[in-house]
Amino acid sequence: MQNNELDLMHAHTAIDNKATLWASLSALMKKHYGGENLNRLAKEVKLGLGTCGRIKAQQTSVGLDTLEKIAAHFQVAAWQLLVPGFDPDNPPVLQPVTKIERQLYERIMQAAKDIAQEPAAQYLRDTPKSS
Repeated sequence: MQNNELDLMHAHTAIDNKATLWASLSALMKKHYGGENLNRLAKEVKLGLGTCGRIKAQQTSVGLDTLEKIAAHFQVAAWQLLVPGFDPDNPPVLQPVTKIERQLYERIMQAAKDIAQEPAAQYLRDTPKSS
């Protein structure tokens, strides 16, 4: 392995995944629940309250099953919860591979933003009527 590959491996392992998971989960609860609520999380995700407490205290490494249950509940991908700086309003995406894919992604994202800014009534007027 070359030195730069080793540096990348070490940079990756320097991430505190337990802290990152808690930060992501905390941000999601604040968005969806209005604040951190371990009781609600435990009930809705069907996790033990103790497990939720250990995740908050960063005292446990969760398995993939638990990570996937949490992610599914909040409608994100499991890997997204482990990205430092996770923003529930702008979750991380995998970068497109080619220039054309990147351009397509940017056009789709711009179209989604444009649609989100239009009033709902606009869609009702533009929708063709069924016969």
